[in-house]
Amino acid sequence: MLSILIPVYKYNVVPFIQELQQSAVAAKVPFELRVYDDASGAEWHSINQEIGELEGVIYRQFENNLGRSAMRNQLAKDAKFDNLLFIDGDSGIDSPTYISDIIKHLGTDQVIVGRTLYREHPPQDQTKYLRWLFGQHRESIAANIRQANPYQSFKTHHFAIKKKHFIDFGFNEQLRQYGHEDTLFGFDLKNRAIPVLHVDHGLYHEGLETAEIFIKKTDQAIKNLLLINQEGSVIDTKLWKTYQKLGRLPGIKLCLPVFKLLHKVCSKKLKSSKPNLFSLDLYKLSKLFIFSSGFRK
Repeated sequence: MLSILIPVYKYNVVPFIQELQQSAVAAKVPFELRVYDDASGAEWHSINQEIGELEGVIYRQFENNLGRSAMRNQLAKDAKFDNLLFIDGDSGIDSPTYISDIIKHLGTDQVIVGRTLYREHPPQDQTKYLRWLFGQHRESIAANIRQANPYQSFKTHHFAIKKKHFIDFGFNEQLRQYGHEDTLFGFDLKNRAIPVLHVDHGLYHEGLETAEIFIKKTDQAIKNLLLINQEGSVIDTKLWKTYQKLGRLPGIKLCLPVFKLLHKVCSKKLKSSKPNLFSLDLYKLSKLFIFSSGFRK
C-alpha cells in the first residue's frame, strides 16, 4: 500500500528509521521503507547499514552521487506501491502514529503535505541558531495557513503522492543541489491541476546546518531560482516579485556597488551571535541582483 522513500546523505538515520519503521508496522498496512544513500561513503555506510536488517526496510548505497532530484526520482522508480511518501533523511518522529495519520488521507489523488517542525528551544550550538530561527518562523507553518496558497507552500520535507502522478514529471534533475526543487515541483502540480492538501501531521527537521553552510545553500537556491525563471518556469516567490519590481526602476544597474556592500554587511550579521530574518531577506535580495548581473563577490 505505501512506499516510504528516504534519500540520505552523510547523516545518521538509524534512530529515525527505527522509529519510523515501528510507526509503519503499527499502522498494520503493507509497506516498504526504502532508504537510499547518495554516495556518502564507507564511513556513513558502516553507521547506517544496520537499518537494512529491519523488517520492510531496503537500504541501498550508491557509489556515484546522483543529486537531490535524481535520487528522489530513482526512489520513485523503484517503489512497488502506488502511494509514495517522501521524507527527508534528517527528520525526527513527533508522534508514533505518524504513518497511520498520513494513511487516513491517501484515499484520493490529492498530494498530502505535512508540517515541518522544529524543536521548541534553539540549539545549544550558536552557529546553528540562524537555521533554527528560519525554520521556526518561515517553515513551521500551520496547515490552514499553508492551504491558503497550497502550491506555493509545497515543501519536500515530507509529502505523499500517487506514483502515477509523480512518474509523469518528477523532480527536475538539472537542479542537482539544494534550492527551489520544491518550488518548481509545486509549480508543476499547479499546472497539472493536481490538488494539494496541507495537514498538520508533522516531522521534525533535525539536521540543522551552521550559518556558514546555510548561507552557501541559500546562494545555491538563488542560482536555481534564476535558472528556473530563465528557462520559462516563472516562480512567483516573494523574493522574485521584489526583484522584478525593483528591476524595473531606472538606473537600478548602477546600484550594484550598493548591493555588494549590503551583501557583505548582511552576511556578517547572519554569521554573528544575533542574526535576524530581516538581514537574511536583504541578503537574498542583494545576492539575487549580484548573480543576475553576472557580478560575483
